[in-house]
Amino acid sequence: MHSAAGDFVGFVGVSRNITEKRQDRERLRMAARVIEHAREGIVITDAVGDMIEVNDAFVRITGYERAEVLGRNPRILKSGRQSTSFYQCMWEEINSKGHWSGEVWNRRKNGEVYAALQTVIA
Repeated sequence: MHSAAGDFVGFVGVSRNITEKRQDRERLRMAARVIEHAREGIVITDAVGDMIEVNDAFVRITGYERAEVLGRNPRILKSGRQSTSFYQCMWEEINSKGHWSGEVWNRRKNGEVYAALQTVIA
């Protein structure tokens, strides 16, 4: 800032503490690394249930490439071995408790059926 005579009299500045944003960003990077290197298959879905991210273990376990499943519902893994009532009970628990854990029979891309211990967190 300068006076009417042109002399420097001070400055005006704005500063913001971005420590919390940097810490949040680092936590997100760390979570991404954990998901990426986990040995368990991990699926992240959007609010309507379509897959928006899967990790390498999911690709290895299911035989589906990442690009093949993004935007699709995890129902593509359904083997047909569980009844409709099984899934109704599962979703009732997810909706009431926020999570469910149990064994399901899934189907790989090649058609092979396999048992999976699955945890779903809303």
